[in-house]
Amino acid sequence: MYQTLDNIDGKQARKTGTWSQLGTIFDHWFDTWSLFIYYIYSWYALKLEENCLLLLVVTQFTFYIGYVW
Repeated sequence: MYQTLDNIDGKQARKTGTWSQLGTIFDHWFDTWSLFIYYIYSWYALKLEENCLLLLVVTQFTFYIGYVW
């Protein structure tokens, strides 16, 4: 459901002409944090080692910084 709503808001903003670069950055920022929360829940549920969580977080942060810059 999150992905559906995430796609609809961007499409609606472009359709009505209310999108902005700042809005796009915020959208991607929230996407990044939602994935971070997903990683934490997955890490906890699967009882992975702490190094695995750190690797997932660093990887996600790297992709986000690469997109923003």
